[in-house]
Formats: sequence, structure tokens, C-alpha cells
Amino acid sequence: KRNRVLALGILVLVLAAMMWPRIRVWHEPIEWYPEDEPIRVAFRQIDQHMGGASQLTLLVEPKGDKGLRNLKLLQGLEKVESEILAYHDAKVDKRLAGNAISILDVVRETRRALYDGREEYYGLPETQAELNDILFVFENASPDRLRRLTTLDLTLSHMTFTVQWLPAGSYGPMTEFIGNSIDKHLASMAQVEPTGIVYMFYLTINQLLADLIRSFASAFIVISFLMIFILGDLKLGLISMVPNLLPIAMLLGFMGAVDIPIDLATVLVASLALGLCVDDTIHFLHHFK
Repeated sequence: KRNRVLALGILVLVLAAMMWPRIRVWHEPIEWYPEDEPIRVAFRQIDQHMGGASQLTLLVEPKGDKGLRNLKLLQGLEKVESEILAYHDAKVDKRLAGNAISILDVVRETRRALYDGREEYYGLPETQAELNDILFVFENASPDRLRRLTTLDLTLSHMTFTVQWLPAGSYGPMTEFIGNSIDKHLASMAQVEPTGIVYMFYLTINQLLADLIRSFASAFIVISFLMIFILGDLKLGLISMVPNLLPIAMLLGFMGAVDIPIDLATVLVASLALGLCVDDTIHFLHHFK
């Protein structure tokens, strides 16, 4: 029944291929838990009431001798801060960054305190001399708090944001936006290194997924050559890889049809399936020959 088997195999492959475009690369560990699981409930509560369960940090190393005493640098930091806080993600339809803390808060709060707590003075100073006075006051009045935000010599600092928790791949547009904002306002005055959960989560997960996909492609190519070598026949070796790929094609089609995403767990299935199929193929074709 060769023709029936071939026709059925082709039909299954075509149907599976039609579902491939629906496959999503998506990694969200929180969704693995039931809706009422305490850790999942806690994450949602923090997202809703505390600005976000994730975190983004910008490590700022000023250029030049002034360090963080440079008023233009602080003005640039404030522009980056306001742009990140105002960033609106079109896909999730909401602002992602909830709160920010940095040396800017120290300067603005100290300035307001020096003017009897009047709100109109909550902001950066207007002159370099005023900034120097504010930092001098704060360095002497509260060095412990200053140490939490910057080194005592004001040559290294951080700006930390709370960010809404999203699937790993969803932070891509935000990280690109932040990079553009840093280049626009700070490139000439400071070396800024983004870090924190957002960047680690996004870059690590995406890099791992890409590496796993590349490793599967490499394994397929290597195994194809090995099959040709073991069977001693180019044509038979290439033909033997077709039934090895069919179960994987069927599985990916099924995942697309029922909306099972490719993540760090499911991406391993293709490599496991290929190894099992090749083992059976070698035995079958050896006996066949």
C-alpha cells in the first residue's frame, strides 16, 4: 500500500504545515501555575498596586571629571526617566514602567526641602552652583542613603524602575525604546548599561531559544550526513530523513493548532523526537538492506 501511505503522509505534512504560521515563541513561567496559586496571585497584585513585579536598572557611569555633579547629565537622566515612565506598549495597551528611583529623587527632594517643602521647587536646580550646594548638603546630612543610590565619589550610580510582568519575548520593543532614549540624551555624557530582570529575562530566554533552534538545525544536518555514511547510500540516506522529520512536523502543526507555544520546555521536544526517530530508522533500514 505504498501509494496510500505516501498520500497520507503528504496530506498530514500539508495539514501540519498550514498550522506552522500560528506557532508562537512565548515564555511565561507564571502562566504554568493555576489561577489561584499564591505565587501567581501575588505577582498580579504587585503588578496592579506596586508598579510592577519586574525590574529594570540602568547602571550609569558618567564621563568627565564632574561625575554626577554635572547638571547637564542629570537633565539628560531626567529626560530618559520621563520617557521610560511614559512609554506605552501598544500590544498590551498600557504603560509598563510604574516607578523610578535614582539620584534624581535625592536632588529634587533636597531642593524642595531647602525651599520649605514648597512643591513648585520639586525639580532639578537651574544652575550648576545650586546643584553643587544641594549635593554638598546631602553628602554631609545623609551619606548612608546616598550610598544606596551612588558611590560616595559620585562616579557610578543606578536608576531603577519597577516594570509590569510580561512574557519574556514581550520586552523587545521596550528595550529598543530605552536604547534609543539613552543614545539620544546620554550617549555623550555617560556610559549607560541596562540590566535587571527585564533585560536578563528577555535576552537570556531569547538567546536560549535561538540557540536551541540552531542546535536542532545543526543536529539535523549532522545526522543526515551520518545516515548517508552508515547506510552507504546517498539517496537512501536522504530518503531516511523524511520519516524522521514527519513526526516533528506533525507535532509542530498540532502545537500551532491548539496554541501551545514554543518555550524553553517545548523546544526540547524536537531534538528528543529526532533522536528517537533516527534510532528506529537505523534499525529499520539496516534490516531492510
